[in-house]
Amino acid sequence: MSAPLPDVLRARFQKLIEEGLSGRAAAVRLKASPATAACWGFAIRHTGQAIAAPGCDGPVPAQAWLHVQKKTLVATERRRARVRRQRDH
Repeated sequence: MSAPLPDVLRARFQKLIEEGLSGRAAAVRLKASPATAACWGFAIRHTGQAIAAPGCDGPVPAQAWLHVQKKTLVATERRRARVRRQRDH
């Protein structure tokens, strides 16, 4: 298994995303794989920082990953409730 990519690269990726580049374009510019870009992009959207996610490029503190999962679950439940309300009216 390869070592996690450096935090400096993650920070550069996040800066490019914040400047408006797509994840794929940022990955090409930094010579990172599209899979890595997808993992980092997901982490940026859900936590605000490019942390490693399980299965991406290294371990992540369990607490941070659980926080992402909880936010995703809450958002999903809100969408489902909104669809139910729209359907019932």
